Amino acid sequence: MAILKPLLLSALLFSVVSPALAAPSPYLAPANAAAQWLESQQSADGSWGTDSALRMLDTVEAVTALRAVGRLSAAYHGGVAWLENHAGASVDFAARRALALSAHGDSLAADLAYLRGAHNVGAPATGGWGLTGAYSESPMDSAIVLLASSSLNDNGAPVTYLKNTQLALGAGNMGWPLAQSNTSDPLTTALVLAALLNNGESAASATIQNAVNTLSTAVGPAAPPPVQALTAMALLKAGANATSLLSNLTALQSVSDGSINGDVYTTALALRSFAAAMGTDAALQATRVTITDPSLRAAVNAALGRNLMDAINRAELARLTALNAAGLGITNLSGLEFAVNLTALDLRNNNITSTAPLAGLPLLTSLKLSGNPVVSQGSGEIPMLPPWAMTIFAGALLLMLRRRTWQAQARPGDALHR
Repeated sequence: MAILKPLLLSALLFSVVSPALAAPSPYLAPANAAAQWLESQQSADGSWGTDSALRMLDTVEAVTALRAVGRLSAAYHGGVAWLENHAGASVDFAARRALALSAHGDSLAADLAYLRGAHNVGAPATGGWGLTGAYSESPMDSAIVLLASSSLNDNGAPVTYLKNTQLALGAGNMGWPLAQSNTSDPLTTALVLAALLNNGESAASATIQNAVNTLSTAVGPAAPPPVQALTAMALLKAGANATSLLSNLTALQSVSDGSINGDVYTTALALRSFAAAMGTDAALQATRVTITDPSLRAAVNAALGRNLMDAINRAELARLTALNAAGLGITNLSGLEFAVNLTALDLRNNNITSTAPLAGLPLLTSLKLSGNPVVSQGSGEIPMLPPWAMTIFAGALLLMLRRRTWQAQARPGDALHR
């Protein structure tokens, strides 16, 4: 114990004066700024956008983006309500609307029936969708439909259609065209790439790799920001590198308000790309978290701007960076293990007997526990150190033990007299 005490003290001091080895995602702050700006731009009726022709598009993207970063706020629910009460006027809009509402758990029966009908209108059907049932198939509309629901990939015909329409015109031109062009369109290619991956195409296949190479060649800092955002999402989905595009999108954000060009559609797409980079848009992140202690649950919801007893999912908890829950009578910390970006936590003067749920939080460097049984005399538990500090502590302990062994071997006489 004589060895452990100075080592433990040095580890505690190091945790105060040294930066954590783990760091929050570089996209967390840009995502928060973009989300706050989006919420501020919502109209009184729950929609986004000033152009009536584009209101469905702007609202779908805003709702999708807010959900992707776990901001199930009043703005998000207002947008969902607007979408529920406004039908899409085309295949494109109907599919986008279905995509946004499916994540919320709405029934898609009417939307899917409409999309199936649009697919079957005209002869002969070759597997794709057009803007409406009266239009010829296009890779873009077909991709958007498949992104909305894999159930529409009847017998694999739509996927086969998309694979058959991929261009093969040499390096940098092996994506998908817009309409009847013979040049790869980056926006269309990004959407088709995501749709194919969603419908079981292997990221290692030639189809996907050719598309990735085409996007990597064609899309850079000079590309329109929406194209950069969609490309970043597609590349991440394919397991490719999108760091330069993501960095450029953060650089394009307004310092004053977090938007990109003051545009809802562009800012929402950028926010979705940040969510993809952080992993908060993954299906697992929508899993509901059980916080058994009602007082802790109320504190977490208040910090997130939610109603006190709202259900919370993993993506929402990942937004939490600081929490003051002192003096609330909390006994159980279950659920906080998913607050992976938590850096500061004040739990003083509660009835906590175990900090086990906090043990794996990589960024937690400020933890206040005084006034809890867990730190009382003889409790058998000490205040938690961050995992990186524990690593330093273990390494220092091993080094000291080895040093003592070396000293004993080098000076056996001295060692015997100690």
